[in-house]
Parts: sequence; C-alpha cells; structure tokens
Amino acid sequence: MNVFETCIKRQERIDSIVEALNIDDITYKNLLVKDRIMNPSHFVVMLGETSAGKSTLINSLLAKKALPESVKPTTGVVTEVVISDDEEENLLKIRRDAKVESIEKESFDKFTIKPADDIHRLRYVGKSKNDKYSGIRVFDTPGYGSLVDYHEDVLKEYSISEIVQICK
Repeated sequence: MNVFETCIKRQERIDSIVEALNIDDITYKNLLVKDRIMNPSHFVVMLGETSAGKSTLINSLLAKKALPESVKPTTGVVTEVVISDDEEENLLKIRRDAKVESIEKESFDKFTIKPADDIHRLRYVGKSKNDKYSGIRVFDTPGYGSLVDYHEDVLKEYSISEIVQICK
C-alpha cells in the first residue's frame, strides 16, 4: 500500500469517528483536512512588498482578473487561489471556526481588501486558460512594508509554517 492509499484509509477511519461524534466544529475542521488529503496539489506562496504585483501575477496565471489589483494595498487577508479544471468559478470565505461559505464576487473583492474579523482566509477556485497550471494552489498574502497596519499583523499571524500545514 502506498502513502496516498494509507492516508485515504486513515481518513476513512477519522470520518467514521467524526460522524459518530456529530460535533459541527470538528466536522468542519475534518472537511478542511480531508480536502487536502483527497486533493493533493502543488502550492506557491506569494510574499513581497506591498504593491509589488503579487495579485497581478496570480491574475496573469488565470488570464483573468480574479483578484483585485491596484497600486494601493489590495490584499488584506491570505487568499488561496486554486487553479482547477472546472469551468465554474467558486468563491469561498473560510471563517476562523473553519466553516466554509460561498460568497458573491462583490463580497469576495470587498473582503480581499478589508476582511471581516471572522475571516481566516479566502479561497478562489477557477480555471486557467493554460491547462498546465491546473492543480496548483497559490497563496496571495498581504505585502510587507504596508502603510496599512493590519496587513503586517496578518502576515505575522499567518506564518509560513501555518501555510505549509494548510497545504499538507
């Protein structure tokens, strides 16, 4: 049995325990972990100064304006971009309690710039015009050296090790 099959078997046992417990908080967190196990992918973390072009580079990978971009700071929360084979865009807000909610584009753009207190991160799932990028997850982060104080706080709170743990 290979490592992937072993992980799937373990996840199935965990699923049965989580189902028996029937506790919403544990169920939501299990779904996030399960997604990572069942859908392994490559990931890239974009780090750099404020207004260095991180969001613009991600938009160029998608060949569409999925993330807000401007010379002013635009990324106030870590935003996960999942490049998918699926034609349909999916915009999600992941709350601090691990609940995942679908949101409209207008809300997504608003929360990207100025997130609500309950948001842990945002997730954009969409197709790239170039199939070779399919399966890549890109994490857009607030820039450092920003005039917006809370951007630095988000970077400190959302350390690289935490991003690595999310991607495993």
